[in-house]
Amino acid sequence: MTRAEQRRNRKLYERDFAAFCKIIRQYFPEFTQWLCETSDPRQSSIYEIEVMLMTVIMKNICSIQSMQGMTEKFNDENCVENLCRLRGVGRHEFLPHYVTVNEFLKKLDTGELETLRRRMIKTILRRRKFEDARFLGKYWLVIFDATGLFHFHERHCAHCLKKTLNKGSKEEKTIYYHNVLEAKLVLGEGLIISLGTEFIENEREDVEKNDCETRAFHRLASRLKQEYPRLPVCVLADSLYASEPVFKKCKENKWHYLIRYKDGSIPSIAEEYHEIEGMGELQELEREIAREYPRKGRVK
Repeated sequence: MTRAEQRRNRKLYERDFAAFCKIIRQYFPEFTQWLCETSDPRQSSIYEIEVMLMTVIMKNICSIQSMQGMTEKFNDENCVENLCRLRGVGRHEFLPHYVTVNEFLKKLDTGELETLRRRMIKTILRRRKFEDARFLGKYWLVIFDATGLFHFHERHCAHCLKKTLNKGSKEEKTIYYHNVLEAKLVLGEGLIISLGTEFIENEREDVEKNDCETRAFHRLASRLKQEYPRLPVCVLADSLYASEPVFKKCKENKWHYLIRYKDGSIPSIAEEYHEIEGMGELQELEREIAREYPRKGRVK
């Protein structure tokens, strides 16, 4: 890497680090204390748990792709000094090596990270800094959508989902993969944060039918209702969620919902819509919706 490239990367990391520190001071002044209160799975270590966690957090803040790249790029005395100063801990000669960090993460209870995320979200909601993002001035928009994480040519674990391609032909093959369902809280245009996560995975290796996105929705919706019982939610989802079980779950949770319709996904809905449109009743239906959900407050 040339000196010019090194200077450019240094400026990029400095900008990201400064923005992160500003956000922490403004929105999460208790963040350091929360890290210290995380249950440490190790018997002993030269690195405090807040240093271990913050090293990984800063890796993601600086968009470093790999754990090895984290060690290579953070192996700088200024970086070490800044991170220790940010956490208020004693001076270390080096930041933890990626192998040390990986071993720590393997032992760490994921529930501890869930607790950290929940604290951050509740702090945001309690301080009412994003009230303008509420739909109709009342409801928080929560996007439910699944995404793929990994796929393999051989079974990765007993919880893998599996799919057979080109079945019955010479090109037939089975792939194994992992998906996850995310609930994202909308805080503004282009600003969303993770509210909850649920893995879409099989209970065991010999199941006849894969776990699916809608079943994961029921599990995640139940957990979110327990964690945020008074949060007024309006679910945003695609046409996959246009089913009676999903509607029933939303009603149980006292959630509203907006389902995005895509042409060709549910023919019966398209037929009904065009019938209403042909009878000239669409405008009256829109007026009824406006009366039932009056505009309250400013919506961006």
